[in-house]
Amino acid sequence: MVMKFKQYEKYYNMRSEIDEWLGEIAEQLFSRMVDLALAGKWQKWAKKQPVGTVFEFSYEMICDTGDANVDALVELLDTIGDTQKAISWEKSEVKLRL
Repeated sequence: MVMKFKQYEKYYNMRSEIDEWLGEIAEQLFSRMVDLALAGKWQKWAKKQPVGTVFEFSYEMICDTGDANVDALVELLDTIGDTQKAISWEKSEVKLRL
């Protein structure tokens, strides 16, 4: 027999909120990492781009800036992703087996 308990609902909701919050932090961090790279190692390239240029930066690109500070932030970004994976589970997994 498998029973769900309401007491886990609050815990699950809080964990889900934290997961969402970490996702927001990761997005903001990635944006700031791009800004840092554009102000440093990618500055010459950035100055050559016409006003209004739209460019999509990838994770792979940010990992290859050659900037030690950006590299350190990549480690932080990876840690956030690992943490999100570690705390993720489906709501249906919160069960007590009797």
